[in-house]
Amino acid sequence: MKKITLITLMMLGASYGASAGVCSDRLCNGQIDSIHVNQNAKIYVTPDSDMTPLNCDLDNGALVLRKSNIMHSEIYSMLLTAKATKKDVRVRVNHLEGELCEILYVVL
Repeated sequence: MKKITLITLMMLGASYGASAGVCSDRLCNGQIDSIHVNQNAKIYVTPDSDMTPLNCDLDNGALVLRKSNIMHSEIYSMLLTAKATKKDVRVRVNHLEGELCEILYVVL
C-alpha cells in the first residue's frame, strides 16, 4: 500500500511540474523552450507558452533580444541560466501592436 501511495505521489508531482507557461499581452511566464542566435545580432527566445495573447509581432515565431538593449548581456545570461536549470522565468516584452516583440527584461 505504501508503494502504491508513493508511486502515485511521484506521478502527480511529475505531471504538476510539466505544465506549460502562460502569456498575457506584455509578458510570458514559464520555461524557455529554445534560444538561438543569428548573424544579425538577434537572439531568438521561444518560451513554452502560447504566445497568441502577446500584443506585439513575433519574429520567426519567437521573442527577440537585441544587442541594443543596455542589459543585453545580463538578460542573455539569465535566459541561459533559466534554460539550463529548467527554471520558470518571467519575460517582459514591449506590448505595442505592430511592433516586434522585443524583450525588455526578465525575472528569474
